[in-house]
Amino acid sequence: MGGIKNTFVRITRRVPGVLYEPLAKNGKERIAILTMHSDEDYLDFPTGPELAKRGYTALNANVMNKEGIVFSQPEKMKAVKAAVEYLRSLPYVEKIILMGHSGGGTLMSCYQAIAENGPEIFQSEDMI
Repeated sequence: MGGIKNTFVRITRRVPGVLYEPLAKNGKERIAILTMHSDEDYLDFPTGPELAKRGYTALNANVMNKEGIVFSQPEKMKAVKAAVEYLRSLPYVEKIILMGHSGGGTLMSCYQAIAENGPEIFQSEDMI
């Protein structure tokens, strides 16, 4: 395991993140892993540094504002989208893996479903 660099990033005005990057490059840094929780502060959650130690680029981001107020579900989806777009903007990132902890699992699954099928997937009368 190698050294890492961590950088605070303002993904959007209301969405903070910490980017964890390995100092030694071995090709795995092209895979970025986004970790979020549905309503907890995850900026310094161990997943980011531990993944970076193993060579991956990792972004821990929040879906809550600095006062601890949790966003609505549509706002959470926009926060995930903004974090994904941030990772896509990094010139060396080729692949993004979504990883959610606890309620973040549902958050990431919901985002992936919308990304693949559009928001109407959750607006059908069949959704019960």
